Amino acid sequence: MHNVILFLIGLVFSVMASANEECNKIVSGYENSDTIYVVCDDLSDISQEAANKLIKEIFNQYKGPPDEIFVFFISSTDYVGKFEFPPEVWVADYYTHHNQLTIWPKVKEKTRVIKIQW
Repeated sequence: MHNVILFLIGLVFSVMASANEECNKIVSGYENSDTIYVVCDDLSDISQEAANKLIKEIFNQYKGPPDEIFVFFISSTDYVGKFEFPPEVWVADYYTHHNQLTIWPKVKEKTRVIKIQW
């Protein structure tokens, strides 16, 4: 029984880790853009440490000039290139001048802000 519980705990953490890893790739063609899109299902459970790492990974892929950059985490490729998203699609965003990752910005009961630590 003890081994089963440990296995299940490990499985849950590995699923959570892989979900966050899927959220770290800039959509091809936006590596030089001042608006970056990342397709991602959910970041609700992301920790401070994971959020810091995620934003650093995104900006390691960025090839444009250091400037005012928006990163939109959206759950559907149908909205890549757009600036308005339905609340259920807009998973999170990051803006360089605010230096904060906002989770579920249009779903008030789920909204959470994480100040990124470089």
